[in-house]
Formats: sequence, structure tokens, C-alpha cells
Amino acid sequence: MSAKREHACRADTVVYSRRVFDVYLGLTASGYHLANPIRAGLLIQAVLTGNWPKTALDYFREARIDDGRVNPYWPRGSILAAVAWLTECGDLDPDLPSICAYLATLRNVSPAERGCDVAKWALALPDHILSLESCSEYGNALSAYALSVEQEISSNGLDYSRKVRHAVAKLARLFPGPPQSVLTVLNPLQADELTDVIHTDRSACIVTSHLRPESYLHELIELHLEAVLPEWRPAIARRRRLLDAVYESMNQLSYAWDRTDTSWVNVFCETLTRSLAAWVLAGHSPPQLEEQVGQIVGGGFIYARPIVEAIAGGASVQPLTVEWLERCLDACDAVGRAEA
Repeated sequence: MSAKREHACRADTVVYSRRVFDVYLGLTASGYHLANPIRAGLLIQAVLTGNWPKTALDYFREARIDDGRVNPYWPRGSILAAVAWLTECGDLDPDLPSICAYLATLRNVSPAERGCDVAKWALALPDHILSLESCSEYGNALSAYALSVEQEISSNGLDYSRKVRHAVAKLARLFPGPPQSVLTVLNPLQADELTDVIHTDRSACIVTSHLRPESYLHELIELHLEAVLPEWRPAIARRRRLLDAVYESMNQLSYAWDRTDTSWVNVFCETLTRSLAAWVLAGHSPPQLEEQVGQIVGGGFIYARPIVEAIAGGASVQPLTVEWLERCLDACDAVGRAEA
């Protein structure tokens, strides 16, 4: 498997994107110091020693929001990466109405953070990318990026593909139907624990610093859940009171931005996605599953345990049906009351 600048094809395709790199070059040069120095040390050095235009650095600094959230670059850093990727692919016209329309589709982002003022800011991205690319240091940074990507694929590509194929086969037991197309864009300048997700009409794309099967699986599950969410949304929304027990932590993590149905549905779907990913990746190892669930719960997603128990516990109803959802929400209700 090699890095290719192309779209579609296999589910485990790994690609690289010059435009996504450009965004994170600008972010890194302007203060985004979250990348793993062991993984991307030479690339980071190539970026930080460059003499980049002040106007571009000032522009990328606006991606940072210092209000106490865990990831100060959410959602603006991710929005820039998405706009860069989608315009590079030809799936988004670089004009204000198109960018406004795209931001309106981002249900996991607060409405206050995806308005047309943000779209106007994102619209200026191509000009600032052009100013970065015009610098003499740009070629060295781009070469360091390509080398870092090739090293990651050479070291971990085969194992990544094997684990992805196994996970997809297991997930097919819960979600019958044709497999979805998910691309992996390697971006060593990104924080290891963070993943950007970009949807197109043809596929979904995850932007990650290294090859992580859990990131791929997380997005594949979200694609499947998108298909059932319209039917599930009323039942989930009726349990909005469950948000109270987790609101503070979910707000800090930016999964909830208010106490509305929309925030709660987003929190529940994120918890369900993580729980399903843990169940798939644990295989037939209960200790490994328990360890993964413990990590999810420790991260603030307290409803992960009843969800996993509902999936793995041999319940009398088919998982991920409406009947199963109601039973799962009942179990979550018990946890929510205990935490209140």
C-alpha cells in the first residue's frame, strides 16, 4: 500500500493531501504545537525554521479559540482542513454560498461556530495557502511531509489494512449492506489523539497523524449510523435529560454546546460510536473490551458501559434496531440517575 493522491477505490485506501498539509503548515507555523515530535520531528523543524508571511500566520492564528475547551483548534482547524480537501477534490466550490451551505451540514458543530462569518474567514484560505507556497522554504517542508507519510505507510500499512479488514467484517454483522468508502489522509502535523472527519458525496475521509484502525472504524460506524439516525432521533431526543449527567465534560470536549435535543443526540451518537468501535476492536477478548470501555468511561462517556453490555450481552433483541435502542436508553437512564 502506498500514499496516493487519488480518491475512492478500496475501503482501506491511504492518501496524502497537499492542501491539508498546507493548512497544518500554516497552523503549526502560527502556534499549533500539538504534533508528536517523535513521529514528525524533521517535518516540524522544516516548518518552524521557515520564514512565512506574517499575514498568513495572523490568519491561521484565528483558528485557535482559547475558552477552556480541550482542543482549542476545534472546530476552526477542522473546518479549514475540510474546505481545503473538498476544494482540492472538486467537491466544494470556493465561493461564499457553497462554503456557507457546507458548514450548515455540520451537525456536530455548534450553530454559533459554523455561521457565515466563519465561512467568510474560510473563504480567504486559498490566498493564504498561495502565500505559503510562494516561500522558498515550502519545498523542503513539502518533501519532509511526503517522507514522513511514506515512512508511516512502510512501517504500519500492512498491519493497518489487516486490522481494518477484520473490523469491517465484524461490523457487517450489525450493519448489513454494501461497505462504505472511507479514505485515510495522513497528516503527521496533527495531534496524535485528534482526527478530522470530512464527508463528500462519494465517500468519507479521516485526517489523522498516523494509521489508526480505531479512527477508520469510528468513521465507518458514523456513516452507518447516519442512515438510521432519522428514525432514531425522536427516541434519543426524548431522553434529553440524560445529558445533564455528562453536560459539563461534553461541553468542554465540544460534543455538547447547549442543553438542546441536538446536543444530546450528538453526545449519544458519539458515545454509541465509541462503544461499537471498542466492541469490534476487542474481538473475542472480554478483558480487552473491559479495558477499552473503561478508557471511554474515564474520558467522560459514562453511557458507554450500558451500551456495550446491550450489544455484547446476548440480549433477546437484534442490536441496533429501534427496540434495542429503547432498551439501551433504559439502561443509560439507570446510569444517568445514579450519576445525578
